[in-house]
Amino acid sequence: MKTIWHDIRYGVRMLVKRPGFTAIAMITLALGIGFNTIIFSVVNALTLRPMKIKEPEQLVRCTTGRDHLRWYFTTAVFERIREEDSIFTDVMAFTRYSNCTLRLGNMTRPGSKTFVSSNYFSVLGVAPARGRYFLPVEETRGTETVGVLSHGTWLRLGADPNAVGKLVFVNGFPCRIVGITPKGFTGPTLLNGPDIWLPLGAYTNMLSEEDQQKIAENPRMRSYLRYPRFLHPIGRLKPELSLSATQARFKSMEAPLLELIPDSSIREEYKHWSLQPVPKFNIYRPEMDLVLPYINAIVLGTGFALLCVTCLNLANMYIVQGEYRHREIAVRSALGGSRIRIIQQLLVEALLLALLGGALGLVLTFWGMTLLNGLVERPTAFQGIQFALDANVLLGAAGFCLAATLLSGLWPAICLSKHNIMSNLKKAHGGLSRASAKTGRIMLPSLSTAGQIALSAALIIPAVLFTHSAFRAIFATPGYSPEGKLIVDIDFRIEGNAQVKRRQLCRQLVDHMYSVPEVRSAGLSTAMPFSGTFNKSNVALTDADTLTKRFNPADGIPCLRQWIAGDYLQAVGLRLLQGRYFTLNEIIEGYKVVIVDEHLALKLLPDGNVLGCLLRGPGGVNEIVGIVPSVRHFVLSSQVESHAYYPLSDPKGACLVVRVADAVAGNEKALLKRFRQEINAVNPHIATTSVSTLSDRHRDGPQVWGTRILAGLFLFFGIVALFLASLGIYGVKGSIVANRIPEFGIRRALGATSINIVTLVLRKGWGLVLIGLAIGVVFVLTILYVFGDSFFKQVLCGVKPIDPVSIAVALILLNLSVLLAGYIPARRAAKIDPMVALRYE
Repeated sequence: MKTIWHDIRYGVRMLVKRPGFTAIAMITLALGIGFNTIIFSVVNALTLRPMKIKEPEQLVRCTTGRDHLRWYFTTAVFERIREEDSIFTDVMAFTRYSNCTLRLGNMTRPGSKTFVSSNYFSVLGVAPARGRYFLPVEETRGTETVGVLSHGTWLRLGADPNAVGKLVFVNGFPCRIVGITPKGFTGPTLLNGPDIWLPLGAYTNMLSEEDQQKIAENPRMRSYLRYPRFLHPIGRLKPELSLSATQARFKSMEAPLLELIPDSSIREEYKHWSLQPVPKFNIYRPEMDLVLPYINAIVLGTGFALLCVTCLNLANMYIVQGEYRHREIAVRSALGGSRIRIIQQLLVEALLLALLGGALGLVLTFWGMTLLNGLVERPTAFQGIQFALDANVLLGAAGFCLAATLLSGLWPAICLSKHNIMSNLKKAHGGLSRASAKTGRIMLPSLSTAGQIALSAALIIPAVLFTHSAFRAIFATPGYSPEGKLIVDIDFRIEGNAQVKRRQLCRQLVDHMYSVPEVRSAGLSTAMPFSGTFNKSNVALTDADTLTKRFNPADGIPCLRQWIAGDYLQAVGLRLLQGRYFTLNEIIEGYKVVIVDEHLALKLLPDGNVLGCLLRGPGGVNEIVGIVPSVRHFVLSSQVESHAYYPLSDPKGACLVVRVADAVAGNEKALLKRFRQEINAVNPHIATTSVSTLSDRHRDGPQVWGTRILAGLFLFFGIVALFLASLGIYGVKGSIVANRIPEFGIRRALGATSINIVTLVLRKGWGLVLIGLAIGVVFVLTILYVFGDSFFKQVLCGVKPIDPVSIAVALILLNLSVLLAGYIPARRAAKIDPMVALRYE
């Protein structure tokens, strides 16, 4: 211990003695350790940090079907499961999240809601941040409508400390706030939590008179006057029962539960009852749990590669500095210092530098976490993700410091401990001994530089690949030009659920848009290309003979369905190929008509002549009245999918699209403020979000946004790796020039030109650079090939995983940076005065 303390004090003196080297080394390590800690904090927030709910591993959801993808059940089934106390400790249920409009005071915001059983929060084991949760009596019909706000929604609605007890209007219906959830709580999963939770008893309070009458007239639907039609049950396992034992007990209930399904024709679809663990991230996309390990491995691997580049660069600096410490090391050896003792001293110095760099890196990490928390705080979907410097992150930072110490300091320490005492004692300070050359110390920086080049290539090629993909995604078009068009999301449910009022408001809005001189056409749509919110189901042609038969969705053609009103198709620029557009009366009255795209028409009939045919789907039978060109709906897929457009007769939430005159096209952003004013002129309480140009909506959409985030992440790593590799090459070339000044002086005296000297310096070690490039390219190609189908094809837009153009651009950038980094010291060598060089030492 005494020797360690002595080594620490001696190491501190040596670092203070070389402030320039210490500062550069600290900054280099801060970059490597800091950014790796930021990456680890993201992995920690998504994977390692405990969720806001109690023992999430004990939660299971009830599913049916061979693929276990059906998880919604009737109210009767849920009540029967809840009555069976031999399976779960407790079981709760909730409905699928649905869009809504929230108004508190003068603030109106769009959001999402869900109806839950009264024990929802107790099953999850979450205490309220303010107020209380639901009482059992509030689960019954006829009680006052109450609700619990999420913490993020409470902040967006003004963060009123006295919000509990006040009224918030949900789709125009009054709802009294009784509680606020703790920060970061999003329900049973980490992503996509609702903005407000409502008790099951509030469901019928929010049904319009029209809906209540429709349900009452249908005997099979009368039970829905009490509860929602479908519920998603989640239970907590009993402590004494394993999942397999609980599974067996639940399986024994399949027969009596099937009898509770009123429609005997669909009971077959509800067979194969099972219990599945609740997904951690998205209740509707459990496959995300399977994809995340791949993303974690790739991101952590990329960060570790950057740390290796940092450490190799630092190892170069240690070795070059070691050439100026050969007398010191020789004296320590002559005084009895063993080789192990010298290695220990050098490693302690490397550890001190790593700790200083790590401390500076934590400052960078804190700044990065603040930025990340700001990015995920506003979207409701990411409220459950929180980045913090907790124990896991600090342990990770300590691990990166230790790794940096070993990667950057161990091999230089071993090499520098090899010495010839007499030769080093005779050697002039700062010179290069033959012993040094024999031990290969000057070649070691070149070898480590080859490693840096290989790792840099492994980072730069994906960076260019994802950047290429991001540019493709940003400039991708659905099949029509987005230029000259404005778009805004609108929620029409401020007038409650009265269909007549919503229709009137919808028509008033579209008509008012035509009164604006710059507007040429306007329309509404429930979804937009690149938004990822399309309704997908199977459709098929039918005739009089098959109308009476039950439609089997498995026999149809997969089709994306979209509901439109006004002149939406004209606004986006989709011309008619055959037939006609919807008439105003067809939209208002909800006539059974449909417009299909060319792709679906050719699938329905070989010649595509489907005008007048009857198209059957989940919503009934519709007559095909028009055919329009096909459009692209998903950024990451170049395939065109079948599409059908239906009249939007019952608008709840939609996108308003306006095409402006050619005279103002290209300058449509100047109309955004006026556009919002015109909407408020129709009704000041309309909830609007994302008022923007259609070009910006496509570029900032969720699909393009994810591609841009990945591109930015890899591009940043690539630039840092390129900078560090260039810095390492500059250091190596600079060391070569400094140690060969007399040689260059003699060459200049014998007639060598500046070009000869520059060429000589640049050519030195170029073979190792080429070897590093080859190793890096082979490694990247292997990764792209192995993970091409499982990961890269899922996240790249319009670019193949092995893209020759991206690889060529990456190699050109890397070679140019290598040449530039080597040219600076080479140019300095070419300017050496022969007389000064010959008098050197």
